[in-house]
Amino acid sequence: QIGWTNLEAATLEAVTITPEKPLNWPLTIYLAGAATAFLLFLKSLLYLGKLYRYGEKRQWRGRTVVLTDQIASPFSFLHLVFWDSRTPLTGPASGEMFAHEDAHIRQGHTLDVLVTELCQIVFWFNPVVHLYRTSLRNVHEYLADAAVLDQTSVGRYGRLLLGLGDQLTAPIPVANHFFHSQLKKRIVMMTKKPSQLSNTWRYGLLLPIVFLLALF
Repeated sequence: QIGWTNLEAATLEAVTITPEKPLNWPLTIYLAGAATAFLLFLKSLLYLGKLYRYGEKRQWRGRTVVLTDQIASPFSFLHLVFWDSRTPLTGPASGEMFAHEDAHIRQGHTLDVLVTELCQIVFWFNPVVHLYRTSLRNVHEYLADAAVLDQTSVGRYGRLLLGLGDQLTAPIPVANHFFHSQLKKRIVMMTKKPSQLSNTWRYGLLLPIVFLLALF
């Protein structure tokens, strides 16, 4: 009898009830948001890979052009220019659109876009990151427009933008699109006088401050 008593006591001591830990809701929500943003980022890359794989590759003006009928307006990614196969590469309008995308490539805008997309995955909950992403895209368009205006007039290029504005398509987040930002803002920017170099440096110094605020 004493042996059974000792055995029962030892069994009771061995069987311990571990209370369930409460679910960490803030962490769960953050991970769910980050996972969703990552999946959207991955979806964009896979779609670009599909366009490249099935598109016709052609060399034009020192660039690799991917011709496809799956898009309506041109865009660039890394060193590639994706072009609507139904639109000829020759002609004044096509030349200006191509020069726009070529400027995106020469100025390395894809790297900026990829960095902001990765920041958006990590800091998806921060509205500053989304505002900075939109602002940076607009600046990219202004810079590419300025490069085109070295070859043509503001009036001619502005009429091209207005004439092709109805060809807007759903943008791919990781690509630089010809019609990405609002046309009105771009046309207004083209008519403005360039700011002085000192003002440019002053604005440039704000970028690291904005980035640090986004991190916090």
